[in-house]
Amino acid sequence: MKVKISILLMVLLCAGVCLPQDKALEKQARDEVSKALKEKRIGALDIGKYYELINIGKASEVIKELHLEESAVLGGLGFTPSEKQPFGWRGDGSGKYPDANPPLDWERISKAVKTISVSVKKSRGAPDKSEAAPDGVIRRWLVAGPFASLSDSEEVLPNEKALSPEEKDKAGNSAWKAVTIDNSCLDFCSELDIPRDKPNYTVYAYTNIYYSSNEKVVCNLLYERGVKAWLNGVEIHNASRNAGMGLGACRLPLPLQNGWNRLLIRVNKGAADRKGCWLTFGIYGDGEDNSEYDSKGIAWSVMTAGPGSSSPVIVGDKIFITCEDG
Repeated sequence: MKVKISILLMVLLCAGVCLPQDKALEKQARDEVSKALKEKRIGALDIGKYYELINIGKASEVIKELHLEESAVLGGLGFTPSEKQPFGWRGDGSGKYPDANPPLDWERISKAVKTISVSVKKSRGAPDKSEAAPDGVIRRWLVAGPFASLSDSEEVLPNEKALSPEEKDKAGNSAWKAVTIDNSCLDFCSELDIPRDKPNYTVYAYTNIYYSSNEKVVCNLLYERGVKAWLNGVEIHNASRNAGMGLGACRLPLPLQNGWNRLLIRVNKGAADRKGCWLTFGIYGDGEDNSEYDSKGIAWSVMTAGPGSSSPVIVGDKIFITCEDG
């Protein structure tokens, strides 16, 4: 008789039939699943797995597993970072750093850059606090276009290097439009309603930059070929749209004067370029030894052979990074 009952139980389990179990235990298991999901210890795709275990009579195992996850040692195999406990995991599952408490935000910003403010209004007195751009990211621009594309050497708007527009000023058959972006990338197609597959046109970006330091700064400019830039009417960069394929990137000295400065950038979109039209622009300390920086959340730093944009790879006690040159 015992043999028959054992065989029946095995058949029921293999068939996935729900076995009798304490309803309170089943409810507790489902509540634990919901709690783990809310705390982001498990993902939405895990719910089915746990509910299946509950349905075949393994509610107690689900509760045990989720409790282990909840109390897992920081950095241990059972630990998963969450909004409640975002740090300490260290990625290797060794659990060697249970007291890890790294900063969740960090920065290293030139003190000179912290004096920068940005406005789309014409030059005037001291800037408002709302116009401060202490991280060097330009988020306020005037944009205009698209205009019929001419050769890189021809002016699209008359006397373009002397332009000092304000919002709604006339620009050809259109007008200058004020835009505020939330990062360093200015997407002309989004801001000017330009189809992303449209070829052969020109667009402009303009802003006023306030500066009150004597230290040197540089700008990082990333674009899709065909860019010309002026600072206070003086050309600081000129890249032909026919100068090779792919992205253009440069790190330029930015000779800001004390007070307000006019920055104008013209982008010429070619026929062979990739879809879309954009640029990124940011201001940084020049990296020289005499530059002063404010740091937060940084334990140490080292100069690399060149700039890079990849994520670091940690192996043992070594950190590997890539550089674009050097």
